[in-house]
Amino acid sequence: MMIKKCIECDGEVKKSSIVNKGIVLEAWECQKCGEKYIPSREMSRYEILTGRRKTHVRKVGPIGASLKITIPKDIAEKFGIGEGELLYFEPKKEGIMMTPIDSMNKKD
Repeated sequence: MMIKKCIECDGEVKKSSIVNKGIVLEAWECQKCGEKYIPSREMSRYEILTGRRKTHVRKVGPIGASLKITIPKDIAEKFGIGEGELLYFEPKKEGIMMTPIDSMNKKD
């Protein structure tokens, strides 16, 4: 998201930041009236970091020379993922898509 003009006064808007509860958030600030705009991805990040949004966020941890994440139980059950299941990781524009290998064979 890139705002070019302030909604309040039509002034020029430049990239800025704000700090709330010790968390630095990217923002856009009007050079004329000081109005600040926070992108929705930054608001989502803030809500997750402050615990205001309950979501399936997991912390990445080390395991040997690799990294690990845990899969929430309700998600694993919904997609039939169990211990020992092989997952296929596919880079996408939006992020990383994980597909259980067994599910890939059932594309009827």
